[in-house]
Amino acid sequence: MLTIYFSPHAQSTDNEAGRASGHADVPLTAHGREEAQKLGTDYATYTLDAIFNSDLQRASITGQIAFSARNIPLFTDARLREFDYGKMTQCSPKDLALETRITEPFPDGESITMAVRRVGDFLREVLRAYDGKTIVVIGHT
Repeated sequence: MLTIYFSPHAQSTDNEAGRASGHADVPLTAHGREEAQKLGTDYATYTLDAIFNSDLQRASITGQIAFSARNIPLFTDARLREFDYGKMTQCSPKDLALETRITEPFPDGESITMAVRRVGDFLREVLRAYDGKTIVVIGHT
């Protein structure tokens, strides 16, 4: 059986500003870097076989800061990206009306169904490849 721990990336500049980042590649704040260090401390006693994060810097840098001192393979996978809001990227989350986007994509973005399929593909792959292992997935909330 695979054990997966899910963790959101540390605070980004868009989190601090109250924006929905989507696929925008925004950096961590100074506080976010501290959160990433704490994440590593929180997992210090866990036996982990791999760390996976999205290719967006707020997730990849969270993983690097948290786990670089340990000898754990760190993998980047674009399928773990945040939802693609398309033209709505970096707007206020209250303006997204996600309930209307189950099957209809955002303009130049994706639908919830598309995002679930993307992440599902990743999960099916790691379920096969890491059976009996323990991994951390650093993603987006």
